[in-house]
Amino acid sequence: MAELTDIAVSLDTASKLMDVTVFAGDVDTQNALVSSVLASLFSDSRAEEGDGLAEGEDPRGWWGDTYADTAGDRFGCRWWVRRREVVTDEVARWFATTGTEALKWLVDDKLAKSATVEAFRDRSHRNALALRVTIVKPDGSTIGLDVSNLWESLVNG
Repeated sequence: MAELTDIAVSLDTASKLMDVTVFAGDVDTQNALVSSVLASLFSDSRAEEGDGLAEGEDPRGWWGDTYADTAGDRFGCRWWVRRREVVTDEVARWFATTGTEALKWLVDDKLAKSATVEAFRDRSHRNALALRVTIVKPDGSTIGLDVSNLWESLVNG
């Protein structure tokens, strides 16, 4: 089984900011799974055919995907292509599906038993999208993350 030893990134949902975590005077590497989830969801994956980009709009994506060991393997999430849409039930389903796709590598690399994203309209806020991530670790324990505030801050500034 692969092991994550990357630098940990923490998410402060109140301030809507991410930061490198320091533990006992050194950079924390204990919460690398959460860092991997955040990087996977909030890095721009290359747009696909039918994603509705404007003529000449940059399809983004990570240059390293060009050299992936597995053909078609890519990093990031396509959430950015729908950042300006009105939130409907269909849009929420698309966010859940593409978010789960962006986390699939965690399961493929046996860093998690499952990794899923739930997305639904937050009717308490105008045009808001609620996004929750559930990771089941190899030992069966779970990690739950609410990334709604982070998404809203990226979309609305």
